[in-house]
Amino acid sequence: MISLDKGVGVRLFYLHLTARSMGSNLAILNGRAGHGSDETLSHNQVFYAKGVAMASPNVPAASSGLSDDAASGIAYLTFIPALIFLMVAPYNTNSKVKFHAWQSIFLTGAWICVWVLDIVLAFVPILGWLIMILLGLGLFILWLICIIQAFQGKRFVIPVIGPLALKQSGGA
Repeated sequence: MISLDKGVGVRLFYLHLTARSMGSNLAILNGRAGHGSDETLSHNQVFYAKGVAMASPNVPAASSGLSDDAASGIAYLTFIPALIFLMVAPYNTNSKVKFHAWQSIFLTGAWICVWVLDIVLAFVPILGWLIMILLGLGLFILWLICIIQAFQGKRFVIPVIGPLALKQSGGA
């Protein structure tokens, strides 16, 4: 039994699978509304599908499907999702997602500064290379902590960068 958007039960009196070209099937569902009434289904209530029966096409539109925690964590993957979350409607009004997006953008800026510093340190043998490795590893660990905390719904405020992100997001 399939229930339609108005709660009307439908009995399937006729299910016919017709062979189509290349072996695909077309399921044609036909029936009558109610239990024992003579009222036939309207044209919009007859459903066609390749190989399977489908539910009513009048299903309400789904939301974006991302929770605030998921959007906050995804914002750290690169600066691109962070920019998208700052521009797209449901997320650009959410202070939690905005905070993580701004912190991700500022963290990307810090990563670029460290990368430029790495170029300079590359000319200093041994000590410069060691500092490059430690800075890169430290930023990578910080990035992982931010992602994990964001997916868990926690707000991890990075020193210096975090207060700037709070100010930009308008959050407290």
